[in-house]
Amino acid sequence: MYDWALPFWDWANPLERQLPPAFRVVGSALHDPSRNAALNDGTGSISTALGTSVTNAYALLDFYNAQSAINGPHGSVHGAVSGNMCCVSSAAQDPIFWLHHSTVDRQWNLWLAQGGGRSSPIGDVDWRNTTFTFFDECCKEVKMKGCDVLRAARQLS
Repeated sequence: MYDWALPFWDWANPLERQLPPAFRVVGSALHDPSRNAALNDGTGSISTALGTSVTNAYALLDFYNAQSAINGPHGSVHGAVSGNMCCVSSAAQDPIFWLHHSTVDRQWNLWLAQGGGRSSPIGDVDWRNTTFTFFDECCKEVKMKGCDVLRAARQLS
């Protein structure tokens, strides 16, 4: 479906550093009362001092350096939102997690689209063969190599 897209929270844009309004409605499925109160009620926003700008990452050509530069703001947003978003074990319980990670993925795509020698680590044999540990919905440990994670269409049938 070419007209379908994932929603994202563009916290890298200085005009969109507040939590999106739909996520601030008390009692809605998108509201998480564990968040930073000022973000939750719309009186606060993600601080520019947290390094939420990914501009520096765009100047980098090497994937590993660029992903490291994007990962700093990624973690800062988790910390600023606070509550469930602060912890690996509970972050995905906050609905804003999914829009936040859509933004991280979007930043990756924007970085790649600049060209100029930027490339995905798919061609890196070491990366493709590195084993990563995940946990499934039953908390069972699952080990996958980088190349396995890239085969999402096959995994999802």
